[in-house]
Amino acid sequence: MPLEDRRLRLKVIREIARRSVDSSRLNVEAMGDVVYLRGRLRPLRGQRGKIDMKKELEIIKENILRLPGVRDVSDRDLLLMET
Repeated sequence: MPLEDRRLRLKVIREIARRSVDSSRLNVEAMGDVVYLRGRLRPLRGQRGKIDMKKELEIIKENILRLPGVRDVSDRDLLLMET
């Protein structure tokens, strides 16, 4: 993996960590200017039932798209868990 892709991947992981989501089963990949989110994303234990995960994902994607070097975010292989 090129150095730029690794750096971008770390920036994306840090951005996701700022939200109230459990990303322990989330795989983040950066290839060129596209970020791929795969796996499962769920609310943190104390936030279950309080967070709309679809809305949270949209916020996460918007924040990722603001990062320099990101053109697109693919969440095609991402499963949102409400509980």
